[in-house]
Amino acid sequence: MSRVVSDVNAAIKSISILAVEAVKNSVMFLGFVFWLFYLNWRWAIIAIIFIPLAVMPISVIAKKLRLLGRRGQALVAEINSAILESFSGIKTIRAFGLEKAENKKYSLGI
Repeated sequence: MSRVVSDVNAAIKSISILAVEAVKNSVMFLGFVFWLFYLNWRWAIIAIIFIPLAVMPISVIAKKLRLLGRRGQALVAEINSAILESFSGIKTIRAFGLEKAENKKYSLGI
């Protein structure tokens, strides 16, 4: 319950921060575009054409990184779940002499 409340509060805080940042960055971007046209309209047109081409590969890489991040989080969740299960069943593990099996389960091959 505590985690749900904490996650909801974190999400609300993140959304409000993102909204403020989006407005601020949009205004700064428009100002930059106007300034660029003021300095040299030819370079501004070139920049408007080539900047999106540079952003496309970055967005593809970002999507792959998000996917890897989600996989990593899922793996950490599985490990935490298994460790919690082992700790909660430590009496049963000791009673049946399953210490070696549990050690093998968590062995990193070191």
